[in-house]
Amino acid sequence: MSQSREQILRGHEFAGALTEERSKTRLIIEAGRNPFATGRAIAEIYKRKLSKSKDSQNETDSVILIESAQLSSAYHKWQKFLRLMPGAGSVEIVYAGFGPFLKSVLPLVLIGRFFGKKVSLFYYPGESIEGTPGWFVRAVLTICDRVFVASRFLQRQLLRKKIKSKLYLPPCDAKFYEKKEIVSVQPSLLVVERKGQSAGLFTLLKAFELVKQKYPRTELIVLTHEEYLIELQMSAAMRTLNGVDCRVLDDSASLRKSFAEADLYINCSFSETVAVAMTCAMSAGLPVISFDTFGSRELIEHNRNGILVRHNDVGGLTDAIIDLIESPETVAKISSEAKKLPKP
Repeated sequence: MSQSREQILRGHEFAGALTEERSKTRLIIEAGRNPFATGRAIAEIYKRKLSKSKDSQNETDSVILIESAQLSSAYHKWQKFLRLMPGAGSVEIVYAGFGPFLKSVLPLVLIGRFFGKKVSLFYYPGESIEGTPGWFVRAVLTICDRVFVASRFLQRQLLRKKIKSKLYLPPCDAKFYEKKEIVSVQPSLLVVERKGQSAGLFTLLKAFELVKQKYPRTELIVLTHEEYLIELQMSAAMRTLNGVDCRVLDDSASLRKSFAEADLYINCSFSETVAVAMTCAMSAGLPVISFDTFGSRELIEHNRNGILVRHNDVGGLTDAIIDLIESPETVAKISSEAKKLPKP
């Protein structure tokens, strides 16, 4: 088919003309470093919806998942992605707050719009209560057809900037984090700290020190990015704390092992609302203790499916951990209720 100069300059219109019989294939892309398999979970949800649909499906109806590891600066990997884009009916981009937003999300959105595709963005950045996303991020959100967020708080933030979004709790691959029913808590605590040292982590370390006075076998597993690993190890060493195990978050095998070993998850962020890691922990049936942020309050009902603690309350956090260690009945109840979160 010959292409005129005008058609080439209007590439998105030309690409749309090549697919007049619109394919129903959903192209789901994990953007950035996403070790929580959120894109995989969303792909599974779509596959189940397609299989349960009563309407007759075309042969083109399918779901294609491109994981973040498949997208890199390597030319041949982008070439494969570009081959898939024209045949897709829609593009779903999943950003779970790992990796620079503009570098990982912006090119995908622009390419999708160039090919005339409907672009949806699942925006789970570990949103902060300190302010709205920057104007560069907001500019990307405005050119998406649909934006999904995890909390009403972020939804209100975006609405103030005239960006409409829908609530959709970040799902996780439940099979990946599946854990046996917890009937008691052995003192093994898990925390995901993506930003290095934070006020919430310092509060947790102080509480952990107090817990160890009563339960010396208590262990703390800290999952973080590689660039923060040494920083956290030095922070624990300066406090002469034994039993602090810092691990790299990007390794999915280490992630699965850490969730399997843990008996209690702690969301120690003061500023983050709904964290993907916290939904994974609840899906796995781990009892969750979280500081009382806007998003955590939306997700956790105190003493039913989790425990909420005031900001910077070392004593309250210490008491909450010890209470769960000493109360197997409470642990079993919270674990059972936490698993009722929506799953694929």
